[in-house]
Formats: sequence, structure tokens, C-alpha cells
Amino acid sequence: MKNLKSTIMNAIQKKSIKTGLYSGILYTILMGIDEYWGTKEIIIWKSIFRFLFFGISMGLVNLYNLSQLEKEQKKVE
Repeated sequence: MKNLKSTIMNAIQKKSIKTGLYSGILYTILMGIDEYWGTKEIIIWKSIFRFLFFGISMGLVNLYNLSQLEKEQKKVE
């Protein structure tokens, strides 16, 4: 049997990827609405950059926070 930690993607990593995707999509939509109201056009490259940059950033922050929370829970047990 494989060790739970040796799996390729554990639950924390999956949750971080989902959080990054969802937050990146939401941020891109909100900034696209703001950009459209201001200039009446949406530049697709800006939207792609915003999605990737913000999504990856939030995913990494969430990964760090969840791993720290897991470490704290193991200390309590």
C-alpha cells in the first residue's frame, strides 16, 4: 500500500488548485467588468495574464496556509 503522503496529489494540493482556479476566474470576471465599463473594450491578453497571475498566487498562498494548518493539527494530536 502506498503511503498517504507519497501520493502524487493529496487533498491539500487538489483544494489549492481548485481555489486558485476559482479565485482566478472570479478576479478576471470582476476586472473584465471594470475594464469594460471604463474603456468599452476587453483586452484578452490582460485577462489571461490576470487569470494566471492571480490564480497561481492565490493557489500558492492557499497551499501554504493549508499545509501550516495541517501541521498545527498534527501537533495538537
